[in-house]
Amino acid sequence: MTFEAAIRAFLVLTSGITDVKRAPYRGDRPASPYATYQINTVTPMIDGYKSTYNPTGSIDTRYTSAVMTVSVNVYADYGYRALSQVLASNDWWEARQALAPAMMAFQYGGQINNLTALGDTDWRSRYQCDLTFHVDTTHERIRYLIEQWELTGNLGDIEITTNYP
Repeated sequence: MTFEAAIRAFLVLTSGITDVKRAPYRGDRPASPYATYQINTVTPMIDGYKSTYNPTGSIDTRYTSAVMTVSVNVYADYGYRALSQVLASNDWWEARQALAPAMMAFQYGGQINNLTALGDTDWRSRYQCDLTFHVDTTHERIRYLIEQWELTGNLGDIEITTNYP
């Protein structure tokens, strides 16, 4: 599961708003309440990685831990209530399960801001909050194994050849 899909599932579950879109959203604005989200920063943690090396296989995996900040905007009357529900969900089992397939965990949220008078909202109520997640990214590398080799060299007047297998 992608980070984006997990964030969307988390927001639908915790905010009660079923229409959640990834920003920047350029389509028609729904008449019903909706939310947008945008990943702002992904900051790798110092020494926040672990690697697994498969001695008999050809794929090595590295997990990198990072902190991800996501900006969420809710376009709805009383949108602050939906964001308050999201902020209160960090100990919900269901919320953790929505994020687990993407190796994510909700850490905390910032303050809820009323941005109704800013931008092109046509005076529609708009509330914004930044959410912080712990994420683990997975990087896989194919390591090609040497199946056969030959070393040839000279030691003085003697020619040496070594083969494997």
